[in-house]
Amino acid sequence: MKTPHAHRTWPAVAVFAAATLAACSTSPSATAEDDAGTVAFSWGDYETQLPSEPERVVVLDSRAALDFAIIADFPIVATNWDDGSVLPPMLPDHVEAFEWSNTEPDMEAIVNADPDMLVVSAGWFDWYRERDQIDFDLIPTFVVDQGSPTSQWRDAMAAQLSSIGREQEAEQIERRYEEAIAVAAEQIGDLLDGKVIAIAGAYGGDYWLQGDTFSVSVAEDLGLTVLRDDPDTIDDGTWTYSAENLDVFSEADLIIVQNIDAPETAAAAWQRIPAIEAGHVAELPYYHVNGLALTAIDLAHHLAEAAQLLAD
Repeated sequence: MKTPHAHRTWPAVAVFAAATLAACSTSPSATAEDDAGTVAFSWGDYETQLPSEPERVVVLDSRAALDFAIIADFPIVATNWDDGSVLPPMLPDHVEAFEWSNTEPDMEAIVNADPDMLVVSAGWFDWYRERDQIDFDLIPTFVVDQGSPTSQWRDAMAAQLSSIGREQEAEQIERRYEEAIAVAAEQIGDLLDGKVIAIAGAYGGDYWLQGDTFSVSVAEDLGLTVLRDDPDTIDDGTWTYSAENLDVFSEADLIIVQNIDAPETAAAAWQRIPAIEAGHVAELPYYHVNGLALTAIDLAHHLAEAAQLLAD
């Protein structure tokens, strides 16, 4: 496994310019380091003093937060875990894998890891605070901005990395992403020329089509034409449909679907969609639905592989 580089002290002054989530009224910010070696940090109404040189970082979610923590070269000692994700293999062997689920965090396990800083994505930060599941006043917490909407993840990531003195890491990961996009686009070739792909999902009796999302942004960076519905009816980056209203998917030549084995995908209305009938359907793994550059690189390769379904 890859061992991270030695971590560095954060700059004395850093101001975030990233776009905030819709739920947040103010931008996250970090201000001048004080004599105690801390940096004032805020996210919405949350304020804390982060260590200017963290030594034991615990990551609370295995998607955007872990993605950012690896890119930023934080000294991670424990993290939430997803065995299917591309991220855990990038961690050194000593990192502890938490066994609790995202929705039921184990505060005792978090404290026992003896962190001097937590890292969590904005969405899970809000979830845990609303339910009083994690006491963020107990341990200083860095909240990762995923972009608002999440299709703006690149700008948010670059701004936060730069704000903590990781300009070099920001430039390096941007180059890696652009190189991965070029490789994946070459693999796709002309298979999707004049074709439309849909990035979809199914669960709980509903079906959805992604619009202004992380996954769609990666597909569009590849130059793909992504199916969209009426922009005036989009809700939180997606459109939602019942089984009686799936006509929109008839325009898709290739469908990438989250929860590909959900009961909804066995419904007759779903099976009648032309792309489904033709077998032009591939899975969108859970860990590809949300993330930052490392996840996006893996998603780009996944989309290139899915495009091969149209090679016949």
